[in-house]
Amino acid sequence: MTESEWLTCTDPSPMIDFLSREGNDRPLLLAESAFCSRIAHHLTDPRSRDAVAALQRLAERGRDSDPFPELMPAVYAAQDASNAFDALGEAATIEDAARVSAATAAGYVGVGGTVSVAVSCQAAADPTGDGSRERAAQADLLREFAHPFRTSPDAAWMTPTVVALVRGIIADAAFDRLPILADALEDAGCADSVLLAHCRGDCPHLPGCWAVELLNHSPATGR
Repeated sequence: MTESEWLTCTDPSPMIDFLSREGNDRPLLLAESAFCSRIAHHLTDPRSRDAVAALQRLAERGRDSDPFPELMPAVYAAQDASNAFDALGEAATIEDAARVSAATAAGYVGVGGTVSVAVSCQAAADPTGDGSRERAAQADLLREFAHPFRTSPDAAWMTPTVVALVRGIIADAAFDRLPILADALEDAGCADSVLLAHCRGDCPHLPGCWAVELLNHSPATGR
């Protein structure tokens, strides 16, 4: 996959495959959580909701966290919830079909592969359609959490103003400050059009935003 393809892709599957081959786990965990959040109203079983919440906590801690003490028991319980739906047989209504797909997604989080979570969430969001709108939304979420073609910022960009903004955005979850961060980066000499466009983009920004993470892990921030 090229950078141009990454930026324009409307199907999450090849993007997920690319990140998986790169060994980039944390964006995938964040994406799974975000996919499930979009269909949270269909997660009617508390076991399903608990698995998604446990996944979010794991993703926030980072890829080096051991998933078994907290995540795996929750996922096993979510799989039991999914199996209980399966035992009901063919869904009687469209809403039932959405709930079945949502429960299936929760049973896959963290263990079944991000593509499986994505496909089940697509079915929950659009049980009578082709899921194309949800696929496009999921692709946008992957672009929020990862840009595999950006590695490290130029040290010259990391002025005290930029560092303070990055730390404040993370501490306060104040992602509405990203356009201000873009202005500060430009003032520091940054001409990276992709980074600046992401900071100024209309899409909702979330914890794990790749631009903030990239800057936060610069040596200048002390991370």
